Amino acid sequence: MDAENHPDPIQEALRDGLRWAVEFASVAATAAQVYIHKKNAMAWAAAERDERARRALHAQIRADRDAARAGWAPALDPNWLRQADLLQTARAWGAAMPYADRAVPWYEPAAATGWGQPRRCARRRRCSPGRPACMTPGSRPVRC
Repeated sequence: MDAENHPDPIQEALRDGLRWAVEFASVAATAAQVYIHKKNAMAWAAAERDERARRALHAQIRADRDAARAGWAPALDPNWLRQADLLQTARAWGAAMPYADRAVPWYEPAAATGWGQPRRCARRRRCSPGRPACMTPGSRPVRC
């Protein structure tokens, strides 16, 4: 080995090793940045999917509530109650029942108000039109 070509082999080895370590650290830092970016992009995409799913679920809940409200809304009208038959009364009552319980988060005050109306309507249906009072099963005479 010629001293002119390799004046200090130890220093040259340290310099090459240091250069290799800097290159390795640079590649590792770039890989970490790529990993963090990919992880954040995946989290953002998942959050966007969750947000879309949440909006779709709320839209479905609103549509169900509006459909049920359309089912019990006629029971709030006294004219409708006078003309409704037992099947219409049962439909209105059935639509209002799930929303009339104060203990559930989807409670609707209008459903609770309309819940008693079909009962009165059903009682009227059991009464004959010509009689001022009728008997409900297991009770005293009721004025219709």
